[in-house]
This record gives sequence, structure tokens and C-alpha cells, in this order.
Amino acid sequence: MRMRFTSTCLISIALLLVSGSCQNEVHLEKPFAEAETTEAIVIPGEGAVFKGKVLSRGNSQITQHGFMWSPNQSMSHTDLVLQNAEFVMLGPLNDDTEITFHATSAISNNVVCNVRLFLITNELISLGNIISFTGNGSLPPEIYSIEPSSAAAGDTVTITGVNFAFRKLSNKVSINSYLCDIVSSDGENIEFKVPAIGDGLFKIDLEVGGIQALQKADFEITKPVCTGFEPATGTFGDIITLYGENLSLADDSFVKVYFNSEKATVIEKTRTYYKAIVPNKLNANPVRISINIGNPYYFSQDFELKQPVISDITPREARNGSNIVITGQNFNPDPSFNILTIGGERAEVISSTSNEIRARVPFSLAAGTYNITISTIAGHVIQSPVTLKVNSPWKRLSDFPGGPRTAIACFTISGKGYVGTGLRPDGIEASDFWEYDPSIDQWKRIADFPSAIRYATGFEAEGMGFLTNGKTSGIYRKELTRYNPATDIWEERAPRPGEGSSMDAPGFVINGKAYLPASYQMYEYTPSTNTWLEKSFPPALGYFGSGAAFTINGKGYYGIGYIAETDSNTGDFYEYDPISDTWTKKARFPGILRNSCTSFSLPNGKGYVGLGYSILNGTYLKDMWEYDPEKDAWTQMADFPGAARICGEPFVIGSAAYIATGFNLSFQSDLWEFNPDSYK
Repeated sequence: MRMRFTSTCLISIALLLVSGSCQNEVHLEKPFAEAETTEAIVIPGEGAVFKGKVLSRGNSQITQHGFMWSPNQSMSHTDLVLQNAEFVMLGPLNDDTEITFHATSAISNNVVCNVRLFLITNELISLGNIISFTGNGSLPPEIYSIEPSSAAAGDTVTITGVNFAFRKLSNKVSINSYLCDIVSSDGENIEFKVPAIGDGLFKIDLEVGGIQALQKADFEITKPVCTGFEPATGTFGDIITLYGENLSLADDSFVKVYFNSEKATVIEKTRTYYKAIVPNKLNANPVRISINIGNPYYFSQDFELKQPVISDITPREARNGSNIVITGQNFNPDPSFNILTIGGERAEVISSTSNEIRARVPFSLAAGTYNITISTIAGHVIQSPVTLKVNSPWKRLSDFPGGPRTAIACFTISGKGYVGTGLRPDGIEASDFWEYDPSIDQWKRIADFPSAIRYATGFEAEGMGFLTNGKTSGIYRKELTRYNPATDIWEERAPRPGEGSSMDAPGFVINGKAYLPASYQMYEYTPSTNTWLEKSFPPALGYFGSGAAFTINGKGYYGIGYIAETDSNTGDFYEYDPISDTWTKKARFPGILRNSCTSFSLPNGKGYVGLGYSILNGTYLKDMWEYDPEKDAWTQMADFPGAARICGEPFVIGSAAYIATGFNLSFQSDLWEFNPDSYK
């Protein structure tokens, strides 16, 4: 019996290499082992006989010796260690000095090979000189026995016989043409892993050095039997014990346990049971459990996944976008597999464990009290025994009495809102104007604007209302008209200089002066002198319009709209300093890029941008965002509860903004109050 060999047995040997050559000189005993390869005798069809001798035994015991051969002309110790060459291990060397071995396998026909003797001690590998020979074939391998003759997939089985190769890659074991993984070989024994190809009776084929064995051996892969499991019900992460017979002990590359189509983690294996963890990515009852070892083997009964149970919600009163915690049982630890709704709206699940879910209240919910539902199993929805009260900053008020329209103009004077002009559904531009009193939620008509117009820009200064820009029948307007609420009269003022704009061009007021950007320019208007002065404009915006504009603490803010040169929306946002007449780029708008949005600022020191139209998505929008200039940061607020739209024009009274009319393929006439102070 020859010594079994694997490549790892030489890794720890000191890689001091001693090479010998055939010499006629007298060899004195040296402190290290020294080998000489003396002869290679080719035996036609039966391999070759290799001979060598020990020139010096050295000071250390020779723990292993043998021959290595290969077409490689410069075989080194690395080829032996990594099994890049054929080899034979003959075991420890006693007192012998002459070494002979008949290699009956892995000698190819008509292939020139090189052979050398090697000696191994604890310190080094000593290689003899190289002798070349031309092979003339090998003996076919013979199988004497298979032990065991039946085994489960993944088990290790031993083939015993003759004419096997020591080099693992030179031996090929296959079962029904499926190539098996070879664990080790020592020339007379080959260990291999049983492949996962099903169960039943098979034939084992063996090939060594390209030569087929004279016969095939019978072999049986045993059939696993699934007898039952416990417990019969459970939840995600539970450990289920699966009982059976002839279960494989192979690793997870061979043995797979499935709950429906989801792979489970197996934490323990024996021949009679497995322990598996109920997978998180499981969302259907009933659950069929199977063990897959080449073929699936099913359990006769089904496993039942427990339904979730909601016990409480904290807090029970919350605002849009805030987080709530839902406690209970049988939640899925994978957040994406918990389908949570609040008032029928899908809520974002931020994190989850088996007994706690952290979720975000949808921005789309209006104020009200809502049921909460959860589903972890398809087709089964569980409702919470407690409800959630949602606070919203939105409230609907009396509709605009002028009827549905868009592209209106607005301003505020002394706690009352003024709304008018715009485009009606019949395509006719309007001139009527209306006053809104929030204290009684009522409208009354005032003097009409002197001409019909749409997309006019409205603002208030020195207790008066002003309108400029806009267009009538395709003609761009630059007139400036002032409204006096005391006399209910409109009167012309100095017209806005520069070019007109084809787009809605909102402005802002700082310290009683109005700043009106349009196209590539911005002009400052001083009401006390009725004069205009050109100011700087952000060059990156180009021909810009349909954007956002508001004032906070003596600074103007502008951007988030449409750039004509690129035919695209932008999220760029700028701060204007009227003292230095300079623009500073601020935090980019994080929401969907849009034009024709709604924008305003409130006394709380925050600005707001929402609604509008996305060119990229081709959709009307209803989200609302808050800008904090101190933090230079955006925060999403509760969605606008009305229909998504463009040109929802705002006016501000006290701590609230009022948004009127708009368009979303239909003309709108509704009025909504937005007051973030109503949040808790």
C-alpha cells in the first residue's frame, strides 16, 4: 500500500531545493539529502520503469520519496507541490539507496516526458537530475471495489483498484456522464464526492490519464425520505426540524431546503433530521417544504406561516412624513415584505423586526383618522385594532367664484387676498378680479383689471397691488398697473423695461422693492419713485421661466423651472442679495424636476415649492417641499390634497398660504389653505 498524498502535505516544507546530476565523481556524505535519477525504461503499453539512487541521506530523516514526470522540461518542487506534474509517493525511505518504480498509469503514447527522483525531509525537497523518455502508453485502470456501494449525494466514496494516478486531475470519475469532484488519490484508492443527480442505480466510469477502465462499477445513490417536521406552524426566523431517512450530510452546495421557492438556511444536519430557519422572503400560505439533493423531495404535509398581529401604534396622532412604530407579532424582518397601508395609502416601511415595524406616514394623506393594515402573506390583510389620527396643514375653502381657470394673478393687501385675470376653459383671457376675506371665507368682486390677460405677475408694495408681465392673445405685456383698495381703481404706472417673456415669471419683494426676473433679465421696481433699474440675473438659467420665487429675511430666492435653451426643467436654486446685487447657488431642489410650480414663503422663515409639471415623466405633480435657508436644506411636506396641477397661484395671509385654481387637462376653481403651524 502506497502512502496517500494531497498537495497540502508539502506546503509547510522549507523550499530549499537541491538538484543532483549524474556524475562519476566520488560523493562524500553531505548534510542534506541528494538524489540522482539514473534510468527510465519504457515498457510498450505498460508504462515505464523509473530508477534512481540516493547520493546522500543528509542529517534529517527522509519522510517521503518518489518520482515526478511531465512534458515540462524544467520541473521544479512547485510542480510537485501544486500537482502540475504526474508523481508517485513511495513513503519514507529506510536504508535503501537504489530506488525503482514501475509507473503503469499516466504515461502517454508518443509524448516526450522528463522524469526525476525526489527526496523529502522536514527541511527541504531534493530533486534529482532530469532524464527524458518517449512514452508508449499505460495500463488501463482496474476497479476492484466501491466502498460503500451505496451512499447519499455529497457523501465521500472510495474506489479501490490499480493503475490509478496520484495526481487528482489525471483521474476522472463520472456517474452517468456527470463528472465527480475527486477528494484524493494515492495510486490504489480514489476518494470522490457523490454528485447530486437524483437517486437510483448508476454506473461509475473511471478514466486515468485518458485511458478508460476495463469495466464500469455499479453504484446506488440512496433516495432521501421526508417523513415529517415540527412545529407545523411558525413565523419568520423560527427553527423547524425536518425528519427523514438517508439524508445527505453534504454542504449547502449539494443540500438545499426550500419553503415554497425560497431557500432556507440549514443550521444542523444528520442522517435523520435537518434543522432549518423559516426564510424571510416568504409571503404565501400554504408553504410546501422540500429538500433538494439533485431532485426535490417533498414532505406530505404543508407548513403554515402565522399571520401578523398588530397590538399598538405609537404615537396615535402624527403628521405627514413623520415616523410611527407598530408593535405586534409575526412581522417580517425584511422591511420589503411587510405591506403596510394607512387609510388605503401604501406606507414606507423603514425598518422591521419580528415584533416591531417603523414606518412613515404617507405624504398623500389629508387630515383625518385612518385604519392601518398589514399584510405579510399574499391575499391576507390584517387590520389594526387601533386607528391613527393624521394632522395635515391643508384645508379646503370656498371655491373661486370666477369659475375654473388657470394662469391667474394674485397679491395680498391688509389681510385680504386678491385674485383675477387668467385663462378660462373657453380659451378666452379674463379680466375680472375678486377679493377674498379669510376671516369669513367669502369672496366679493372688485373692479375688473383694465384688460384681459394671463400669466401676469402680481405683487404688493406700499399697501397697493401691482400687475405686470403676462400676455394677451400671444402679445407679451410689459405694462405695470397699480390697484388701490381704498378707491377700487386701477391705474397705469411706469412700464417694465427690457424684453417680455412667453412664460410665467414670478417675482419677489424685498424691503418694499419688487424684483421681477423674466427671460435673461431682472429689473428692480421702486414704487415711491415709480422707477425701474436693471439688476443682475443668474446666467446659468438663461431664457428661464415658470419657476419658483419668494423672499425670506431680506433675500430673494429663485429657480426650479424651465430653461428654454435645453427644453428641460432644472432643480438649480439661487439666493439673491439686493445689497451686493449678487446671486449665490443654494441646495439643489431634491424633488422631481418641474415647471409651472407653486411657490411662496411664510412668516416662519421658510419657503415652499410644490405642484407643477414634470417634462421627464409627463405628469402633473402634487408634492410640497419646505426650504430652510438657515440649514440650506429641503424637507418634504404633506402632499397637496387636491388634484395635481400646474399654475396653482398662491397669496399669503398671516401664517398661511392660499392656493387657487390651476390646470391638469381640466381647469380648476378650488381654493386651499396651507398652514404648517397646524402641524403637531
